[in-house]
Amino acid sequence: MIHALHRLAWLFSIAVIFFPLTASSQVSELSETLPTESFLGEQFCFASELTNAGDPGFGPYLRLVLPPLLQFDSASSFGGGTVDFIGEFPVDPDPLVTETELTDPRIDQPVIGPEGFSYYNIILPVGSVVDGGPPLSIEICLTIDPDSEVGVPLPVTLVPVYQFGDTATGANGPIVGNVVEQNVTPTILLFDKSNSAPESERPPGTSWPYTYTLSVDIANTATVNPLTISDTLPPDFQYQAGSVSIDGGASCSVVEEPSSTSPGGILVVECTGNTVGVTGGGDVVVSYAGHIVDVLDELICQSSPIVNEASVAATYIDQSGTLIELAEVFGDSEVTAKHLALQKGASPGELSPGAIISYDYSVQITDFGDVSDLVFTDVIGDGIDFDDASVTFTVNAGAPITIIPDVTVANDTTVVLDLFSAWQAATGNSQIDAGSSITVNYQGSVRQTYRETGAPVLASDTLTNTVSAAYDLVQGASACSEGSDASVAIVPVSIDKSVVDAQPFYEPGDIVIYRLRMDIPSGDTRGIQFLDFLPLPVLQVQDVDLSFSTNPADCPGSAGICLGPNDTLGLTPTAISASAALNAIQIDWPDVTTSDSQVLEIDLYSTVTDDPFADGLFLTNIFQAFTDNTPGDTAVGIGPVQIQVGAPALELTKGVIDTTGGGGPPPPP
Repeated sequence: MIHALHRLAWLFSIAVIFFPLTASSQVSELSETLPTESFLGEQFCFASELTNAGDPGFGPYLRLVLPPLLQFDSASSFGGGTVDFIGEFPVDPDPLVTETELTDPRIDQPVIGPEGFSYYNIILPVGSVVDGGPPLSIEICLTIDPDSEVGVPLPVTLVPVYQFGDTATGANGPIVGNVVEQNVTPTILLFDKSNSAPESERPPGTSWPYTYTLSVDIANTATVNPLTISDTLPPDFQYQAGSVSIDGGASCSVVEEPSSTSPGGILVVECTGNTVGVTGGGDVVVSYAGHIVDVLDELICQSSPIVNEASVAATYIDQSGTLIELAEVFGDSEVTAKHLALQKGASPGELSPGAIISYDYSVQITDFGDVSDLVFTDVIGDGIDFDDASVTFTVNAGAPITIIPDVTVANDTTVVLDLFSAWQAATGNSQIDAGSSITVNYQGSVRQTYRETGAPVLASDTLTNTVSAAYDLVQGASACSEGSDASVAIVPVSIDKSVVDAQPFYEPGDIVIYRLRMDIPSGDTRGIQFLDFLPLPVLQVQDVDLSFSTNPADCPGSAGICLGPNDTLGLTPTAISASAALNAIQIDWPDVTTSDSQVLEIDLYSTVTDDPFADGLFLTNIFQAFTDNTPGDTAVGIGPVQIQVGAPALELTKGVIDTTGGGGPPPPP
């Protein structure tokens, strides 16, 4: 809307502009993130970011042009925005003409595009884009038509436009950015090979079977026939008879099966019916089980990679019934054979200082060697306190035996668990038998501060715990080692943006109160910075009183900044500044070091100006917040909120005030 006192003056001023000016100081850029290929008949989404260099641009939107075989599904920015379908570029009767014209209704300018292509305008819920401001992320979702030709790229064209150009009123005309054209290529088939071995490691022996899974994903609605999966088993892997499972596919069967008495061999599964792809993946899934044979030398410390390779070949039947041989797709999976395998876990994965962490080790011993010594050295991550009274371990040899071992803690960080000595003392056994499994459990708690530096444990920090096992085998291997690790993360901060006592619309002189909030579940973070971008031209940073009060009662009726009613910290900013170029307020805060969950909240008061702006200009405020964790990694959060500003209503009354010639009283006006 053209705002308030300047509306009529603005209208008269544009009446004398015969040739709209085109600004050259704005440069809008779009990131190119379209996937190079995607499934036929299925939806894919991509996010493109719009940034601006130079002076502010007003009224951003994107032109999207798609070929007939790409279906538009949705587009949004900050969870909002609108999309207008403009139409399809018409077909010209002249066969030599391949491009025709549609009109962009937002700026009443012609747009040229290929015949039959669809044209959309994606209107972003933001009024202005400034150099140095947060990028505007736009997620666009499209679907490739099942009739598309496999392997033939489909073009996606995007053009950024500033509807109102370099002014909020549009006085100088729109600015059309550079064309960004990308291609997505339709595909039919994906193949994946995986294994169920924990951390992809397993000791040899029948005690430690694991499963290979071969998954074929076919594009939605696409038909393939035949489909052949070929898997060459590793020469050190013994197939388990009758373990093949086939899920999905049409008329699928095992046509070649590996030997169940000698390792290696080939597994071949053929599907000779029409297999039609669906969304979600796993259209044909083949799995089978087995174990690693005695491939390791128990006289020495040794490990060995067991590599499995597989492939899938298929014929695609297109919509016309034409058979198209697809290129063979390959996949592989690797498992490492070890005398002793160790995996470490930690839960929960995300928590705050003071919370309890449960750690566990899972240990598997080869079927071909007995353990004669076993000591774990666990390096407790700085930021964690170890609970030495919580340690137990269980050996599953026949009936489970649970033992509470002695624990040695060095320098509060290195925990030594001599499990074998505890095992001997409790059982009198001189070895832990081949094929045994061992489980170790203990607890720790998250510290408020790091042990080494005294610095606080911060939001988004990662606390890693590593363990190594030293072991001997009765058969001769000695001083062997195996390791693992596990991590937990400190809960990150989150932000929120709202308008206090929001009005249906605001008028010049009204005060808009923005509430900026950061939740700090961990109670600790640093490098906090609030950056609030006010919507041009109705709110301007030079009109904001940068004075600050820790008392919310001091703020109502003024135009300053104060702590919000939900704030729990009572902090005073270390600095407050205004950037006219960004039209943004920057607030820097001291580090937060507490033992409980906290809320940092402010109310920012700003006054609506009487500067004119064009109908349809979004008045969106964007709140951007930054924090740092201990390694110095910066987390960024963004929260937008909109307001409406009312324009004056012009009411005309027309009537007759007098008549000539007599004949009665004059009519009422």
